[in-house]
Amino acid sequence: MYYAAMILVLAAVTCAIGKWSTKPDDMLMEMGIDMQQFATGNEVIVWLILPMLCACTIAVVQLTISVFAGAIAGYIVSIVYLVVSVYWVSPFLMGNYLMIIRNNRLCAGGMDAAAGIISCIILMVVSIVSGSVYFNRKNIL
Repeated sequence: MYYAAMILVLAAVTCAIGKWSTKPDDMLMEMGIDMQQFATGNEVIVWLILPMLCACTIAVVQLTISVFAGAIAGYIVSIVYLVVSVYWVSPFLMGNYLMIIRNNRLCAGGMDAAAGIISCIILMVVSIVSGSVYFNRKNIL
């Protein structure tokens, strides 16, 4: 929902100022993004699906860490993890998939969207299973 709201606000603001352009040259000049490499399906994956899936994965992993080690530890680990992913490009750092400019369609040596989706799904499933097994064995009463 957040990303849909962000796109609607972006569309409203750009229409209000009168500068709505889908020309590849304008996107390259104003944002530094070469849009000639994109097809419509790739845009949806890279701009909408992958960031939402990565954000959900990071939230589920944070919840799992919170179940194991406490809420503060889960928050600190997720913040440190996201900060580290800003400085290092690695397929193991989910924060790299949140940045559109680090996609391999936009920059050489970037992250592959398909690999990001697969790793997000695997990490989310592992987190859910390990967290539910630990939670079911925990005596909360």
